[in-house]
Amino acid sequence: MNICYEQNNALRKFFHQYSQFEAVIRHDIETRLPCLISENSHKLKNARKLRFQGHRVDEYKIVLDKTTHCRVAYVVIDNTIHIIFISDRIIKNIFCDLLAKTNIVD
Repeated sequence: MNICYEQNNALRKFFHQYSQFEAVIRHDIETRLPCLISENSHKLKNARKLRFQGHRVDEYKIVLDKTTHCRVAYVVIDNTIHIIFISDRIIKNIFCDLLAKTNIVD
């Protein structure tokens, strides 16, 4: 599967704020996420009923260190994983509320 990072302010802002973890996050997305998708893992969850370009948004959590975690929102379109949003808010309801308030989702 190919990985595509959408060009939006939310991702730029997140990677700027957490630049020390950018390599770890990208490595997790590029190695672990495709495996989780192919295994249909229970770690992957729907991000409510949110949609991106008509496709269902899913999310999963990445543990960065003992005290730092993040959630990643993505969609799979034509064998390509589109990363659309990342946040340090790991409580799912808060994460979904933040994503819903952006202009990223339909």
